[in-house]
Amino acid sequence: MISKVPRSSEWPKAEKAHLILQPACVVCGKTDAVQVHHRFPFSVGQHLGFPSTETWEPNLITLCETEEDKPEDNHHLLIGHDGAFECTNLNVDEDVIKYKNLTHIQLLENTEYLESKKKRLPKPDDMTQDQKDFCVQWLKDHYPDLPEFKK
Repeated sequence: MISKVPRSSEWPKAEKAHLILQPACVVCGKTDAVQVHHRFPFSVGQHLGFPSTETWEPNLITLCETEEDKPEDNHHLLIGHDGAFECTNLNVDEDVIKYKNLTHIQLLENTEYLESKKKRLPKPDDMTQDQKDFCVQWLKDHYPDLPEFKK
């Protein structure tokens, strides 16, 4: 079971350094209430033997996040996780471009966005071996310089 994966002691330093490089949400430009999101989820990375995905700068992206049930934008939830925090959206970079400047409400009314959610990967505990293999191949294709591939 992959529920709560403990954070690396290096995470606070990596998070702070990233927010200096990218202080605003890449979708809407908001600078308050932002989160550092992992393009490839570090919990899946740790489970598959790639712990560097947590602190490796190329895997980080800034997205805004508000409290649940607040009317403000929450691009961390909608773009970063396709609307469900336990899910993985490996198309986050493409979605940032595709849905740039759309509000939370506009996204939830966007047919293309709603259709894309049907194709998301399940939470790590529910992934099949084929889906895990797909994730490892995704890492190889997108992050060939990941430290684990240099060993």
